[in-house]
Amino acid sequence: MDRIVFLGDEVTAAGYRLAGAVTHTPDRDSAERIFEDACQSARLIVLSAEVANWIDQDRLDEAQAQGQPLITIVSDIRNRHEPPDLEAHTRKVLGLEL
Repeated sequence: MDRIVFLGDEVTAAGYRLAGAVTHTPDRDSAERIFEDACQSARLIVLSAEVANWIDQDRLDEAQAQGQPLITIVSDIRNRHEPPDLEAHTRKVLGLEL
């Protein structure tokens, strides 16, 4: 079982690879398949925000809710794509923000 799997752009993947992660640089067509494979083999999946946008949102929400593997979304090294604002989302869910 892979401990950490990163799915994202090549430049950011190089850093994760140096840290010991298994990395994949999927395109839009292969992102969901590679994500599903990672869900079966990883303890932690790190998705770039760009790749996360290529995965069906309902499936991504379901996978995150399961809690195993842990899934996190990060920006790429060039900050071209930002991850969702979890603080704002939490406030909205709790009814503290419209």
